[in-house]
Amino acid sequence: MKAGFWVAKFCCLPRLVCAAESYPVNGAWAEQDKPVPPLPVAALTKRWYDADYRCRGGSGDSPATDAACDERERYTKRLHALRQCYGKNDQFGPDMRWHQCGPDSLH
Repeated sequence: MKAGFWVAKFCCLPRLVCAAESYPVNGAWAEQDKPVPPLPVAALTKRWYDADYRCRGGSGDSPATDAACDERERYTKRLHALRQCYGKNDQFGPDMRWHQCGPDSLH
C-alpha cells in the first residue's frame, strides 16, 4: 500500500449508533485532515447516545426513563466542558451530531 491510503474500521453500537475509526497505513499521518477525537470525548459521546436512546425511548412515567434523561444531561455538561457541541446552525434533529465547537455550532 502506498502512503496516504486509509483503512477504515466500522463499529456499530446497539440501537442505531455507528462510529467509524480510520487510521493511515505506512506512516501517512501527515496527510490526515481531521484528527480522531480523544478517547474521553469518544467515550462520553457513546455514553450520551446510549442515554439519549433510553431517555427518548422509555416510558414517560418510569423512574428508569427519568434516570436516563438525568444521565444524558450529565454527559451533555461534560461534553460542553470539553468544547463539544451538538448540531450546527443549518442542521435539524436527525442531522445533528456531537462535534468540536466552531463558529457555526449550536451552543
